[in-house]
Amino acid sequence: MRLGWALVLGIVGGIAVAWWLARDAPAQTQQKATQGAEAAAPVSKSANAGTLYRWRDARGVLHVTQSPPRDHDYERISADPDGVITVIGAPD
Repeated sequence: MRLGWALVLGIVGGIAVAWWLARDAPAQTQQKATQGAEAAAPVSKSANAGTLYRWRDARGVLHVTQSPPRDHDYERISADPDGVITVIGAPD
């Protein structure tokens, strides 16, 4: 009879130790996943990194710049997230 109780206590003790050692694993896994995501995320150089400005000078030449002109009317356009600007239409 003592052997039966010792076996049951051994099993329960083993389960308790396994639970104790494994209980922090999900938190560590979440922390590692968060660190990996932060390292892989692109860092924006400025708040206006995705904004471009299209305008024409006094001679009618089209310009696309990252900062708005001071003395000309301009149109604000958004760059594609992958950094590629698609031009649609025929050249002037």
